[in-house]
Amino acid sequence: MRSIRLLAVAVLAIVLALSSAQNAFATTELAYDTNSWFDNQSLDVGESIAVRFTLSDFVSWPQARVVRVAFYVYSGNAAFRVHIRGNLGTECTGLDLATFDVTPHVLQDWNYYDVSGSVVVSGEFCVVAEWLTLGIPYIGLSNPPFGSGHSYRYQGGLWFHDTGYDDMIRAYVDLVAPSAPVGGVVMPANTLAILTPWLAVIGLVGCIGTVVAVARSWKKREN
Repeated sequence: MRSIRLLAVAVLAIVLALSSAQNAFATTELAYDTNSWFDNQSLDVGESIAVRFTLSDFVSWPQARVVRVAFYVYSGNAAFRVHIRGNLGTECTGLDLATFDVTPHVLQDWNYYDVSGSVVVSGEFCVVAEWLTLGIPYIGLSNPPFGSGHSYRYQGGLWFHDTGYDDMIRAYVDLVAPSAPVGGVVMPANTLAILTPWLAVIGLVGCIGTVVAVARSWKKREN
């Protein structure tokens, strides 16, 4: 009976270690909107809306890899162009780290798109939606009359800072080591944050060893 209890404790420790490892590697959502749709907007061909993300608003990492973006599309199935920009100026002008075209697959809901390649950012970066078709799609707005101050609009050849609402655009990021190519300033990485997944794995290996050792020990005693 005692051996069973010890094995149960060891198994519980393994489950906790697995949970820690999963959380350490989890993707983090970056969002300024409240997920409450209020209105939507559409622009002319070549015009854009964007959300400027500040990593420190969400995580303590100096760098992150953008792995997915999301847009709340209210209506219109027309394709639009996504830009992920780093090395930003005063608005959402900057270096294009990734550019790709997407088409909405659901309406009045979030559309998720994976980002291929190694798109690594530091500090701040922008996710931009550029219209390829006049007037469609319509992308959602939230938070009136006061937004977070992170939304921008490119119209008539000029950038505007939109503070009365938030464009419903989101980004999803993972932690990266500082040696990866960066779209901004390279800063020292948080050593503990980088080592945490590996510490969890080491703990898992140790727990497995404990289970095996306890099982063998009690098997000998019972014999």
